[in-house]
Amino acid sequence: KYMKEIGDRLNGSFNLMATNLADTHLGPDLQWDLPRGNVAYVYIFIAVAVFILLIACINYMNMATARSSSRAKEVGIRKTAGADRPALIRQFLAESILLAFIALIISVILTPLVLPTFNFLSGRDFSLSVFLDPGIILVVLGITVLTGIIAGSYPAFYLSSFQAAGILRGELTRGKKSGIFRKLLVIIQFTISVFMIVGTFTVSRQLHYLQTKDLGFDKENVIVTQLRDTTFIKNNLETFMEEIKRYPGVLSAARSSSIPGGGYAKTVMRVENEGQMEEQALNWFMIDYDYINMMRMELAEGRQYDREMGTDLKEAFIINETAAMRLNWGDEPLGKRIQFGIDLEGNAQRDGKVIGVIKDYNFGSLHNPVEPMLMIINEQFLGQLSIRLAPENREEIIDFIKSEWEKFGNNRPFNYIYLENKLDEFYADEKKLATI
Repeated sequence: KYMKEIGDRLNGSFNLMATNLADTHLGPDLQWDLPRGNVAYVYIFIAVAVFILLIACINYMNMATARSSSRAKEVGIRKTAGADRPALIRQFLAESILLAFIALIISVILTPLVLPTFNFLSGRDFSLSVFLDPGIILVVLGITVLTGIIAGSYPAFYLSSFQAAGILRGELTRGKKSGIFRKLLVIIQFTISVFMIVGTFTVSRQLHYLQTKDLGFDKENVIVTQLRDTTFIKNNLETFMEEIKRYPGVLSAARSSSIPGGGYAKTVMRVENEGQMEEQALNWFMIDYDYINMMRMELAEGRQYDREMGTDLKEAFIINETAAMRLNWGDEPLGKRIQFGIDLEGNAQRDGKVIGVIKDYNFGSLHNPVEPMLMIINEQFLGQLSIRLAPENREEIIDFIKSEWEKFGNNRPFNYIYLENKLDEFYADEKKLATI
């Protein structure tokens, strides 16, 4: 009921939708929700496991049939003694399944040794207790039996097809069909291997692209800390920032309400369209006068916010190229009117015009397209402090900033993150996939 009036103004509606708890981890991403896994990577890992098992089965088939001459006399004697073909097939399948269970026992012994390495590579924290789940045990046993049957099927049918009389006379012959089938197995094996090699190369190239693509700003050597001490913000923040900017290792510093990769607000505002004002929902965040230069963003046209322009605080907006395109402003976005902060009575907190257009930059994951963005100048409510460091002696520079942080009476600990690490979190799944 609280959103109904806004919905009526947008000629839309708001609905609540329930999600099954079991579907939340691998479900679709939702704004402001917790990070979710990617079900595509689950399928990829399953496919890789199946391919590896299939290669192992083919190896067993080829080795078993290659050693057929050493088992031929055994087959001949058993058939002479009265064993029929189904009995021989069961025997060879049983041997294959037994070998699969021996491999399972060896893997159980090795699991405690390799589990820490697997956890490190996958970024997970699996424990041995996971494998004690009855459902997991049944699945593992079922896969073991199935692997044994698949691996032993062709050797069982091939070896049991030998004729006793021919074997005892030393006239063991291999049919053309069996030779063709073995060649087919080798082709399948190499095809799977090539497919996996190409897949590994593709993932590596994709990861390289994600990590090196120009985002529209410079993420390197930028640390971000949160401003939470209200007394410090009110009394000492400006002096603190002036002091650290004087240090040779600090190239620039600026504040904002959010950072790339940190999420943004979205609200309804009025925008000019063919001389009329219409309502649109756009992403937005607040910045100070130095933020655009500190992030090394580029202007497509217009100008940045200027301290000397007193009207900028209330009557100016900067948008990105996608916003100009989405709002159908074409090649003339400058001077277009925007009313921001519409209350329930229809009044705007800020009424101004577009003074600049920033070249599109990826403020989220490269998995998603660039969205329209509004950058609003403000000197309050900016809880993120971003500091660009010189690439040399970064730890020494950070120690200086920390000492000044404490010197100016900030009672909160100086905790910080590197912006590049924050953005790399978007591609953690690709990193794990490439590593594994």
